[in-house]
Amino acid sequence: MLKVFKNYTYVCACTTSAFFFLQNIDVNATSEMTDCSESSSFLKCSDGKTHTFTSKSYQLNEQKGSSFSKAVSAEKSGTVINAENITITNSKTGVFAKEYGKVILQNSTIKEVAEGLSASENGAIKMVGGTINLNYYERSIGVSSWSSQGIELENVNITLREGKEQRANMGLYAGCSLNKMCNAKITMTNGSIDVVGTGAVIDKSSQGDISLTNVKITVKSGGSNEYPYDSLGMYIANNNSKLEMINGSIDFTNGVGVLVGEKGHADLDGVIITGKNNDDKGTTDDRGGLYLDTGGSIFLKDGRVSVSNTYGITMYQPVNRNMVGEKVDIENSTITAEKYPAIYITKQNSLMENFYAHEKISIVKLSKNSNISGDLLLKAKGGIIEIQADQSTLKGGFLSLMELL
Repeated sequence: MLKVFKNYTYVCACTTSAFFFLQNIDVNATSEMTDCSESSSFLKCSDGKTHTFTSKSYQLNEQKGSSFSKAVSAEKSGTVINAENITITNSKTGVFAKEYGKVILQNSTIKEVAEGLSASENGAIKMVGGTINLNYYERSIGVSSWSSQGIELENVNITLREGKEQRANMGLYAGCSLNKMCNAKITMTNGSIDVVGTGAVIDKSSQGDISLTNVKITVKSGGSNEYPYDSLGMYIANNNSKLEMINGSIDFTNGVGVLVGEKGHADLDGVIITGKNNDDKGTTDDRGGLYLDTGGSIFLKDGRVSVSNTYGITMYQPVNRNMVGEKVDIENSTITAEKYPAIYITKQNSLMENFYAHEKISIVKLSKNSNISGDLLLKAKGGIIEIQADQSTLKGGFLSLMELL
């Protein structure tokens, strides 16, 4: 089960890299680079006024001796940039807002940048219509929020392709600077996220809130032969954070649909999750439609999980006296695993002595006409699981690998 830690490290490495990547962009931004005029090739407004721009193109290449490379930037309270039908390209960050500055985009295009939108220190961004289409040579980040004012997206399509260095991209990222609690927010209504890498992430060490409604997420695996990485639809690992998806869908290849850990919780209402694994059988113990570890929990209502050659639900129990058990609450939903067990449970070290002295119970609860089925219903490699069913259907057998050892 070492692969579990590889996936876990991959996500953490991504978010950590994102933090340093974004912080380095903002450090030592030179004050002289300020221009809020109609004819400027970039916008940096901080005068506390409202400005409107239409049908323009903006870019700002990296300047020697300065880390400021933001094509459109609004700073200071009262500063608002209204932009319609603009094109942003050739910058490290496309649009940036901080210190209560605000940017409103309509029907605009962001491309050829490392990071599409970024808000920090109570900055706010709203984007209605338009596209974010990136393939930065290192790693692309569609939207990052470090702000409680947050970023709001409506009918926006995000596409992140793999760059030359073949690193995992992130569609949406909510996090905070070190030692700060910012309750970073991202809301997205309609639109799509198509990413080689991870669709949406709430940082393990941060308090954040990501809410999606009618959003289509498609994630694919990638990387080089030496350093491959799995795909990940949504990830949360913080019990003070909120991850919510209403309607919409997640489709993954060689990875995980929704991963919840560190006592985090995800609410999925009317969500359809589909996925497949193209690797050989036996190499996917760290994959599945729903994946829970270290006390994570998921509530799935009026939804469907349909996967092939991978698990419907994977539950990974750590050895930790203070950790609560993992739980999946399934209401009026269907989980189907083709050619694979519907549920897989394992623990951190199945041979560890005295493990049962402080082991927790993982729970799968089905209610209101829910259905779960697979090649087997349950495959267990240690751990304790409780399956509760009320007016629901369970199909498949049971295999305990511990009995075969």
